[in-house]
Amino acid sequence: MTDMAPKKKKKSSGMLPVLGLVLAILLGVVAVIVGPLVVEQLVKYDNNNNGNLERQFNDFDADYDPITVDYVVSGLLWLTMLALMMFVAAVFVGEDPEHEAVKTLGPSPANKKAVAKALRRDLREAKRRERERNK
Repeated sequence: MTDMAPKKKKKSSGMLPVLGLVLAILLGVVAVIVGPLVVEQLVKYDNNNNGNLERQFNDFDADYDPITVDYVVSGLLWLTMLALMMFVAAVFVGEDPEHEAVKTLGPSPANKKAVAKALRRDLREAKRRERERNK
């Protein structure tokens, strides 16, 4: 019976958090640029339908700064884009490469039931391998 060569472990890069921060900042810049355009398009679309949104924005602007609506829409756009990027990154990354090392360690010694279960499983596997060798 031949043993398989051990898999080469991927070394995680220390620059990934920095790249994530840069991506978040770039998405924020895009949101600040696109946010006012989205507000304008919403008002134009609403004017074609019933015209209620522009009146609500004007009432909101009377209580707060006129640019507050743009900031709120930009913030919501930023959160949405950041959530989408996190989802895409999670899909492409896959499993944690260090998770396999945790699996080989087995259960915590403090968890007696899990240790007993792991020992019974290992014993069954050893008996199965022994039967295969004797065939």
